[in-house]
Amino acid sequence: MNQQGRNGGRGNNNGKTNNQQEDGNAKAMKGNQVGEWLLKEGYLLSALELHQELLEEGLELPSLKKKFESEPDPSYFEAKNKRRPADEEMRPEERDPLLKEKTERIYALEYELNLTKESIVELKKELSKQQSVSSNKTPKKDNKEKQKMRSYLPLGDKDPISSMEIKALNYICKKYFLEQGYKLTAITMDEEIDNQDLSDWTQVGLNIETPPSLVAFYRKFYSVNDQNASLDIQEENMQLRNKLANLQRQHLQLSSNYEKLIQDNKELEQKLEMVEQEEQSFSPSIEKASEEQKEQKIEKEADNSTKPNPTVTTTPASPTVTHQGKHKLRRTYVAVAQSLTASNANVATKEGNNDTNGEGRVHDVESYSRITQQLIEFSKMERNNEGAIKIVANCLPFVVPGVILKKREELIPIILAIISQHPDAAARYKLTELLFNLIKKPNEMERKMIVDGFIALASVTGLERTEQELLSQCWNEINNKHSERRKLVSDTCGALAAYVRHELRTSLLFSILQNLSKDRSPLVRESVANNLGLLVSLFEGKDKYNQTQEMLFELLFDPEEDVRSTTKKVLLPIFADWADTLDHLFSHLFARMTNDIDSILNESYNLESNGMINSENDIQRLVILLMSIISLAPRLRDTILLSAPFASSCFPAGNSTNPLYYQHTFISSMQEQALKDQFNQFISQNNILQSAKSQLSSTKASTNSLMWTELIWFVDEFLPHFATMITMVDSSVSPVSMAFINVVSSFAATFGKTFTSFVLRRYFDDFLETKIGQDKLKRGRVLPVYLVGIVGCLEEKELVACLRDLIVSISLEERGWSRDHTSALKESVKLLCKNPELKSPILTLMCNQMATHKSPAIRMTIVTVLHATIPQWNTQELLQKVIPCLVILNSDSDRNIQSLSIQTFANLIMNSPDSSVTAKVRSVLEPLCEDKNPSIRTDLAKTLSVAVPHANPELRDHFVLPKLHLFAEDNGKNANNKERKEMAKHVFEGIRVLSGVKIEAETVISSVLPTLKLLLNEADGFEPSYRTFLTQMMSEMESTLRNNSEEPTPRLSSGSITTSATRSSAASSVAMFASKMGKGFGLGSN
Repeated sequence: MNQQGRNGGRGNNNGKTNNQQEDGNAKAMKGNQVGEWLLKEGYLLSALELHQELLEEGLELPSLKKKFESEPDPSYFEAKNKRRPADEEMRPEERDPLLKEKTERIYALEYELNLTKESIVELKKELSKQQSVSSNKTPKKDNKEKQKMRSYLPLGDKDPISSMEIKALNYICKKYFLEQGYKLTAITMDEEIDNQDLSDWTQVGLNIETPPSLVAFYRKFYSVNDQNASLDIQEENMQLRNKLANLQRQHLQLSSNYEKLIQDNKELEQKLEMVEQEEQSFSPSIEKASEEQKEQKIEKEADNSTKPNPTVTTTPASPTVTHQGKHKLRRTYVAVAQSLTASNANVATKEGNNDTNGEGRVHDVESYSRITQQLIEFSKMERNNEGAIKIVANCLPFVVPGVILKKREELIPIILAIISQHPDAAARYKLTELLFNLIKKPNEMERKMIVDGFIALASVTGLERTEQELLSQCWNEINNKHSERRKLVSDTCGALAAYVRHELRTSLLFSILQNLSKDRSPLVRESVANNLGLLVSLFEGKDKYNQTQEMLFELLFDPEEDVRSTTKKVLLPIFADWADTLDHLFSHLFARMTNDIDSILNESYNLESNGMINSENDIQRLVILLMSIISLAPRLRDTILLSAPFASSCFPAGNSTNPLYYQHTFISSMQEQALKDQFNQFISQNNILQSAKSQLSSTKASTNSLMWTELIWFVDEFLPHFATMITMVDSSVSPVSMAFINVVSSFAATFGKTFTSFVLRRYFDDFLETKIGQDKLKRGRVLPVYLVGIVGCLEEKELVACLRDLIVSISLEERGWSRDHTSALKESVKLLCKNPELKSPILTLMCNQMATHKSPAIRMTIVTVLHATIPQWNTQELLQKVIPCLVILNSDSDRNIQSLSIQTFANLIMNSPDSSVTAKVRSVLEPLCEDKNPSIRTDLAKTLSVAVPHANPELRDHFVLPKLHLFAEDNGKNANNKERKEMAKHVFEGIRVLSGVKIEAETVISSVLPTLKLLLNEADGFEPSYRTFLTQMMSEMESTLRNNSEEPTPRLSSGSITTSATRSSAASSVAMFASKMGKGFGLGSN
């Protein structure tokens, strides 16, 4: 029939003969009859196709033109919209119980089918895992060789391709076709391959992640950036040359040491033989020689007393026994210097990585290695002109090529040699000044070379010349205009601290660093934090304690993060060591921190706001102080344990200088474990909280006369004070609340689970019951700290039991808890779920045990927590536990639970981009949308409206927006004005956010524009701006559709978007638009 229409509709307009014109008129008459017959029989689509083809040939039929180009007959739609009788409106299953039973059976079978499909997917995954395990049984060495050989295989490899490789390549190719818009090619490929679902990667059988795109493979293997490759080669070359230089230097040093030891051994053996021979015959001479040796030794010690001895304390840390018999730990200067050297090496490495010139980095490393070797030789040099000549001769070959530019560091050994040997003090002063000014703005490596040179010079010249010549230059350079030079001064003060007298450390060196601590450059202030730590490690008395503590807190509150971080990591622990040796750790350092926190919290504006701290400066200071307490937690634990009555049993009797290494461990692993075991045993056998009130007098211990004052201070003074501070900060001040939680967590992790269970948890249990009582506000502030910081560090069983009790108590408002604390409970569960080990037991407790509780209040609490914690769960947890739990809660008898569970699906749509999750959500919401209950439909409209701006385009265009259109369409039939207004408001919120969002033309015509028209019909109950916005949005969308089409699109009238019959007509218009444009329409931009 269509062919007849084509034959009847084609005419010749190029001037044929009269007979031909008559034939054309006859065909036109015949075509008109065909068109009338199609309209009469109701073949509207065929008639429309005939009309379009005749228009393309330049012809038209009056009957078809009248039908398809005129305005629609309103009577036609009125006839379509006539209400059916009440018996016809009943669904078939309502009239026939047997049909209803069959329908329910169909739903059950569909559910079982979905479960079977999921089981098949899991089995396929398990099979792929087994295949991957079996394929990985070859030795690792063979696999590495195969991977190495695979990179050299020629492109035309003729090895047979496996079925698994074919499936993987098929998947990648189809993915490429879809990404590039070759949809027909992708469809053809999908039809030709029958044994594989090309959209499912799991069917390939490889237990790996989804591979990258074909473009990524091409760019990886066939689009190499030569410049990047060259930089990588230069970087690797530099590293290899650095390793080679270090190995050569170590080899030479070891060889020279080995030869020297052999020679010394031979000389000693010869001397021993001579002594044994002479001893038999000259005993008087032996006594005389021994007396002479003693005199020489006394003279030598007298000479050495005038020189500094930087290695007086060689161990990293050593315990000292005070007059009270308690052990103290303090890191020595050597340990601090070694740790700072390692950190400085990391800084130099970072500076080198930022340098784009690979040759410059190689030059710096080689120069530093070579000059370091020369400085070692310089420190061993004999005090005569011959040694100086040797140094000059060795340096000249490196100085000559370029003293002006990059070789100035080569002059350092020469200048040092001349300074050490020159007899004129004035000349030495000028040379020392020249050494400071050798490089205008020295980098990290150059500063290290100069400082190493000063150390070598100080070890040779002695105390007097070091103080007069080097330190005076440091004082002169503190006001230099270049920050790099001022940092050099700071580094020099720290390096020379061990080579001057104690009086100068606390006077001149301390004054220099004190001045530089107020420097405008953060680079200098960070250096002061490092080098002040070196200086403090050598302080002996407490003269400068208050001034040093003020400098410490000034640097802690520095505006720059790098300065604060260095102060907290380097200076604060060293200062705590010194404070502990002076018994100032608790009475001064911790007291200063807690007093500063109190002063901020007790400010008038903070008290008036009831804990709502709005000042950013106050929040920052509180966080810094609390993080500093976290840094001191290991120091606090060590002080408490070393002061224990049983601590002496861990040290050898009669030896007060045991080699303790303070790196968060004690003497040795055995001694450390013994001390911890005794501590845990003591805590578990004694009621510490009760004993602290009676000076911790244990009737079981034999040392009951000793008082453990440090533990008493922590339990009886610090914990109550700290808990009170927690109640003064509102939980909405997130940084401070998190800092409090981190402090308590650090105490729990540092002291161990026994201390946490028997001391921390019991104290906070008592604090909640007796000190806070019925104060709901303070309980809500303490809850996250208690649940996350304390219980979260205990065993899994204890956490689950505590969380269950809290959920029940808050839901049923028992034991001082109320439903107002649900928000604090939600935040606590969020923080707990950041620990992957705790997610599974928490989710099992809520979804499998508490969600079906008989109490509606408990079920409401569970759905509230799930609603807030959706972003914390992964795809597997959502599919296996969360969504099934929400499905159960959807059918809950309590209306509030049902409403909130439906709204939770909006969070799932917004926070889970996984297609399997969105498909599951769609399958759950689809039957709910068919429910006629107005309350459920209102909740669904609210849920979908919230999800519109966050849903993926496919779900939004094919599910969310059509459902909102359906709700808007059904809303016009609701006689309840209040329900109609509420539904219209939710639908409007969902449509309003579409402004500026890219949407397909089909969705715009079939869902968005009709919904806008329906909302206009409900605009009478809203403000005038509501109607204005809808009208403007509708006009913009229609205008965009017309502008994007090749031909003018007729404006959508009211009759074209109100009924379902016209929606099918709009869909056919979309088909015409799509055929012309080849793609969808976009409104606005992404």
